[in-house]
Amino acid sequence: MLHSSSIASKFRRKEHKNEMKRNRELEIHILVTVRADEGLISTLSYKDFDGVNKEEFFYHCKLLKEEELVEGVLANGGVAHIGLTARGHDYLDALEQDATGPSRKLGF
Repeated sequence: MLHSSSIASKFRRKEHKNEMKRNRELEIHILVTVRADEGLISTLSYKDFDGVNKEEFFYHCKLLKEEELVEGVLANGGVAHIGLTARGHDYLDALEQDATGPSRKLGF
């Protein structure tokens, strides 16, 4: 008979093993890529970003959408159809104003 505590501890270990770390530089790179596209909605793939897998790309696009920096559709398979919101534009503008911020690393 399994106790609920042993099930919970196995679940926690598995959950911790698959934990995704937030990568702010990737988020900024996604935002800059969307802004550079001349259309209102950009179609991006995880393949557009070196060293990024589908899960990591989807996770970071989801975070950007939750923060209301982008709007659009996140599709399975590592593809996103997204555009910047006004808040997303403001966020990038603020990064550009800060000469010591992460934007410097990305060559703004």
